[in-house]
Amino acid sequence: MGHWQPEVVPLAACLPVPSAPAHPCTGGQAARGTFCILSLLGSYDTPGSALGVFVSGTTAFVTDSSNGLQIIDVTDPTQPAMLGASDTPGDAESLYVSGTTAFVADKAGGLQ
Repeated sequence: MGHWQPEVVPLAACLPVPSAPAHPCTGGQAARGTFCILSLLGSYDTPGSALGVFVSGTTAFVTDSSNGLQIIDVTDPTQPAMLGASDTPGDAESLYVSGTTAFVADKAGGLQ
């Protein structure tokens, strides 16, 4: 489809390498000479342009621009699956999830 897809990657496996520069991929605690190797576990192509993601447990909430909020099951990160979606009046850009409530910054649509 030609647009960015959110990708599911495992936590980094950090390896000591004498010539590598310091890298913050382990929560800012990587020592000089450490680098991280990431590998793609899976991906899910949303219908729009994925702009933000918030993961709670085994559920990923993705703001998908003019397609609103996409809700994806990531129980098996190698095979993410759509759980549902909620369209918003504007362009969903970012979000925060607290408990069972998702708060979406929806550009001209305000807070949804």
